[in-house]
Amino acid sequence: MVSPHLSGHDPPLAQGDVYREGLPYAVHAPSLLNAQPWRVEMVKGQSMRLWIDRERMFPALDPVNRHTLISQATFLENFKIAASYFGYRTSIDYFPLGWGTDATIHEFPIAQVECSPSPDNRNADPLFPFLMTRQTCRTPFDKKPLDNDALVDVAGSFESEFTSFVTLTDPEVCREIGDLVARALPLALGSRERTMEWIKMVRFDEDEARLSGDGIGLSWLGGGESLLSVITGKRLSREKVQADPELFCAYLRERCAEQVRSAAGYGWISTKGKSRVNLIHAGRALERVWLHATSAGIGLQPYHHVLGDYPGTGELHGELKDILGISGSHTVQAFFRLGYAASAKTRTFRRPPESFLMPPP
Repeated sequence: MVSPHLSGHDPPLAQGDVYREGLPYAVHAPSLLNAQPWRVEMVKGQSMRLWIDRERMFPALDPVNRHTLISQATFLENFKIAASYFGYRTSIDYFPLGWGTDATIHEFPIAQVECSPSPDNRNADPLFPFLMTRQTCRTPFDKKPLDNDALVDVAGSFESEFTSFVTLTDPEVCREIGDLVARALPLALGSRERTMEWIKMVRFDEDEARLSGDGIGLSWLGGGESLLSVITGKRLSREKVQADPELFCAYLRERCAEQVRSAAGYGWISTKGKSRVNLIHAGRALERVWLHATSAGIGLQPYHHVLGDYPGTGELHGELKDILGISGSHTVQAFFRLGYAASAKTRTFRRPPESFLMPPP
């Protein structure tokens, strides 16, 4: 559980150093398929701008950049938490140079961050110790009910007038939601373009994962190569999957069915609007919920495909809102399963922090 008090870094860092020291923690934020779509511009050592990496966007899987913006928000929240440990408070200005369109959003910074010394260096965010241990739990959960007191604590992990966080643990409703989650996956995999974007981020062996520093390994998808062999009758490779994507789709469907059967509950974060700023608020709230859940030993796995903006998903989105009891004026921005599971033996890789830095002008 989160400690009520955490001492900060002593002595506080110089202002120019906090951006450099905070970056390794920020890039451990979650992102769609672990793409790490961040570019960081240091502005004369006095502030930092966050941009979307165009090469790490998903025009088919994420056509309106919903999940890409959520990823920018989790980065910002991680950096803010890390900065507090190093003795700084942050001021974050969203979209300081304009909005852009869905196609040009990468041409505009998502946020500008300025750090100033905190008057009390002992006010480090208590979630700081969990920045490097938070992970996506894709393995089946134990058959153990969620602790209601722990869920109440998790719900109190952020204060925001812009977002709401709700959990549901009723077994019958969880089964209904699980059925919807499983039915949504074929829609997400319903075009070759979307499937190939997914496959592009899969790392088929540990050497490939270490070399790339990003993406998701087969074992991290919740099974491993041995289970893939049972399903396909052959050892998978990038070449085989690209030639016959259905091999990979069959594996994902099997894993998804196994995951939802073990869910002890579901949670979601919603906003009253659909704007990009709403998404940023939701993403920052998601990261705080995730970190707090980590501190309580609760596993969390987002289901991005349930909220995908694909042909045929409108009816499914309406069905989800009906099950969850969400009014028409609210938008579900993040949706995830919850439960208890042993820590994953293998963690996702990250690229070196310096690889995110933009060259100086």
